[in-house]
Amino acid sequence: LFRKIFIHEQNSVLGTANKIGAFFATKIFTSYELNISRELHLGHPVRQGFNNLNYSKVLDKDHILVLGGSQGAHFFNNIISNLIEKSNLSLKTYFQIGLDSQKESSKNVEYVRFIENIEERMSKAKFIICRSGASTVAEVQTMGLPAIFIPLGTAKDDHQRINAKIFENNKAAIVVEETKT
Repeated sequence: LFRKIFIHEQNSVLGTANKIGAFFATKIFTSYELNISRELHLGHPVRQGFNNLNYSKVLDKDHILVLGGSQGAHFFNNIISNLIEKSNLSLKTYFQIGLDSQKESSKNVEYVRFIENIEERMSKAKFIICRSGASTVAEVQTMGLPAIFIPLGTAKDDHQRINAKIFENNKAAIVVEETKT
């Protein structure tokens, strides 16, 4: 025992395990400034492919991108997809529905179960509609991609809403609260 303990909090709120670990930690690395003792704010790591992409440098924006997230697929696949289908948008929508779902593509909406080349797909999107988990927000922020965040309402400690609100307050995103209909 008696080892130094280092923890990393990826969200805008300390998670339960990190709240406990913080008492014993030598250093707490954070993605968001939390203003806690022993904090070292470094930001959130992103996949290598995102570091070389910049929204303003890719001129050919040919679609809207929708990502439901691992726990948000039901709301996105039913409510958001219906809204997009009924909107009759002139811009194509590329919509990730998740591995456990199937949906018939239409003229303006292409449904896919999983996106292998997410960096490329995001770089060519006019904007993204997605959840606001730590990794997604970090990747969107790294690229400078305009976003509509729909936080997962059941997220522990409401971290997704708080993650998203930070960007909304800095005029970097729009936050839409999920409602049950």
